[in-house]
Amino acid sequence: AFSSSGAKLCAEIIENMKEDLVEAFVPEKYANSAKYVKVRAYNLYKSTEKSFETADCIIFIGAAGIAVRAIAPFVRSKKTDPAVICMDERGINVISLLSGHIGGANRITHQIALMVGGNPIITTATDINDKFAVDEWATRKNLHIMSLKKARDMAAYILENEKIGLISDFDIRGELPQEFDRNEKNKGIC
Repeated sequence: AFSSSGAKLCAEIIENMKEDLVEAFVPEKYANSAKYVKVRAYNLYKSTEKSFETADCIIFIGAAGIAVRAIAPFVRSKKTDPAVICMDERGINVISLLSGHIGGANRITHQIALMVGGNPIITTATDINDKFAVDEWATRKNLHIMSLKKARDMAAYILENEKIGLISDFDIRGELPQEFDRNEKNKGIC
């Protein structure tokens, strides 16, 4: 966070996410604005770089432009990048910026928006069309995505209301999402 209001919002998020390890960092002049908030003598870019290496999610409370510029040098792959969320200092808009599915930014955006009474901003096509996201499903099921291109192709089929094929060398237990068709042999085989 970059302001006193942002520091208070950090404290609210931490209070509501006690089951998670959450740290909040603000400039020194806002250190006494809210409990749970730490002061870090920091360079925004160095802090962001360190967070990209160690954090599962980074939340910027401030302008989206600041967040985008801070993360730009470190963005590598949707398989490895942490979830990145940006929200304004009043908590009105909570924006999933990066790693919406695999990193969980879309899920966390909804969670935070609900806790602060904000508007979750999600832009991924499957989410806004209320469709199944194969990469998010695979992540939740602890499955490995062999090809991000194939996952993207599957999303395209799903967005066109087409079924995707599923072939497995192993027995599959439990319900499969309705978008899978074990008899489909041509489209989006996973």
